[in-house]
Amino acid sequence: MYLAAKSWQLREAARTAIAAGAFRRGSELAAQAQDTQGTPAGEALRRMGEWLEARYTEPVDTLEPPASTSGDSGHAYLPRPLPEGGGG
Repeated sequence: MYLAAKSWQLREAARTAIAAGAFRRGSELAAQAQDTQGTPAGEALRRMGEWLEARYTEPVDTLEPPASTSGDSGHAYLPRPLPEGGGG
């Protein structure tokens, strides 16, 4: 019973992280949930987090330089904007 509850908590935290745009953290939490007690929904959540991270995050050095280069954000990765209508 403890393992089921722990994996449920981890999946809930993964959903929250993904909804907030923290895709890497969400997929990591989903993977921990799967390691604790795997479920088909947990596997789908893990894969979705990985896909979102790959789709909407890319290294800074591959991005076009900004129009104004005053200042450095200090971020290793920048999110790409979500497409209008949810993309596809």
